[in-house]
Amino acid sequence: MFKKLAAGGVGVLILVSPLVSSAQSTSAQAQIALLLQQISQLQAQITAIKAQQSLTDALNDPNHEALPCIVLKNTLTVGSTDALTAGEVSKLQTFLMGQGTVDDPIYPERLRTGYFGPATSRAVQKWQAAHGITVTTAGVAIVGPKTRAAMSALDPFCHTNIQTNSADLKTFTSSQYGFSVQYPSSLTPVASPYPFSLKTMGSNNIIEGELNIYANSGYSQSECTALPSAHEGEGGTVSNAGTVNINGVSFVAFTVSAVASGAAQDLNSTERWYKAYHGGMCYWIVESTHGHTNAISANPSNAQNDNAQLAAKLDPVVQSFRFTN
Repeated sequence: MFKKLAAGGVGVLILVSPLVSSAQSTSAQAQIALLLQQISQLQAQITAIKAQQSLTDALNDPNHEALPCIVLKNTLTVGSTDALTAGEVSKLQTFLMGQGTVDDPIYPERLRTGYFGPATSRAVQKWQAAHGITVTTAGVAIVGPKTRAAMSALDPFCHTNIQTNSADLKTFTSSQYGFSVQYPSSLTPVASPYPFSLKTMGSNNIIEGELNIYANSGYSQSECTALPSAHEGEGGTVSNAGTVNINGVSFVAFTVSAVASGAAQDLNSTERWYKAYHGGMCYWIVESTHGHTNAISANPSNAQNDNAQLAAKLDPVVQSFRFTN
């Protein structure tokens, strides 16, 4: 009898063991799936935190002005790729990464894929809405002429193309107008109607220095390189007319000295002009210094020191000018 029960027990064990093994395997697989899901969620959180930190660092960076502005030539929409647009989708995505605020970024995904997909489309639509651009095609983002113009006009002197070469110099490159210059890192380009502008004061606060680079396609070659008219030189005296070679390009050069009457004091200014016609575009580099006549008369030595300091800062900027097209 015992032998029969024992034999029967073995049979039960043999029948039950596969069921236990199967249940354990199913439980282990469920645990593995759950762990993989948790890992995936953690990785997504890490990616989001890194993206947010990257955006925070960029927007809090004192050189935040170096984030991209953009000049696009192609109309971009869903399905556009770098291969079909000479890399402009990636350029657009890079630009969008720098837009918005830390709390409300335009492009939170921060993906530079070279493909205009749903995330890029949402970012473009958000940017358009933030800048008052009406989207006529519902649900489809199109970067057309109006949007491209608004993106390039957002920053008059394309800060995104500023690079730090060393502790002392930065390089500004205008892809739109095809030139680059180097300038002291102690100076910050200022917003103006021109592609590039610098302003700085002498240490004695008597003389202010300014450098502007103009680029305009609305002039013929003869008009471009002509001596300044009254409005260009404030009706001043033109002298030292000649040519100057700047990195292999001949510029017409001259100096304009003028005194403009103001409400309280006369303003004494000196402008050094450099003009060249290149690639169908007229370029003017204007380096100027100005100060009030009575302040200059009262402190001639300090005014002279200011002029020397400003020349040391701005003259090398002029000489660094290069065409990039």
